[in-house]
Amino acid sequence: MALKLGSFFDSFDEWVKLGMIIHYETNGSDEGLELFDELSQSFDKYDGVIAVTKLHYTCKYSKPNAINIVSLYTWFYDAFPEEKQNSFLTKNDECMTTKEKFEKVVFMLNNPVCFVIEHENSIQMLKLNELRIWAKGKFPKINTIDEEGKNKKRDFIDL
Repeated sequence: MALKLGSFFDSFDEWVKLGMIIHYETNGSDEGLELFDELSQSFDKYDGVIAVTKLHYTCKYSKPNAINIVSLYTWFYDAFPEEKQNSFLTKNDECMTTKEKFEKVVFMLNNPVCFVIEHENSIQMLKLNELRIWAKGKFPKINTIDEEGKNKKRDFIDL
């Protein structure tokens, strides 16, 4: 999506936001830095690996989830609305209904990175593998289409 948006990230402010998204989504990992540098090289105003590294290692978040992968999806679908109509998961009513049900009780924290389940009088903090165990049997398997065009059922939590 970032590559297809191309010149959108020629603006310094937008490029910084892309760096923050990658940093957040990869938990500040070295792989995230490599991805950010690789993507940055494709933009006209690439200023070298030092600039990329400096931004990557100075990312801080003032508000949880202020900017994350959802922002990238929003920019992409604003620029290419026809792509949203082609997204299998957005056309899958079962997936979208399950997602709405899931998001009523579960959300993600940045620091520490974990998932929070809201119960009636308490909350429960879980790591991803614990969330998978908790979700087992609570949400239906979702029909998806794999890369070869074959139907495949997948656990909702993996989507």
